[in-house]
Amino acid sequence: MLRFWRRPNALDSISAKPPKRARIWKEENVGAIADLNAFIDAEGVPLAEYRKF
Repeated sequence: MLRFWRRPNALDSISAKPPKRARIWKEENVGAIADLNAFIDAEGVPLAEYRKF
């Protein structure tokens, strides 16, 4: 018997979650992000002399 429906992919359910997880991660780590940005403003990007781009 032929079926013309697509079997759900394991990634279908995962693809809906990253934006929410990303937002939660950012909210939980807002202090660390601010500290890192302040460090980069003061000291520059770590290991920048080795970057090829």
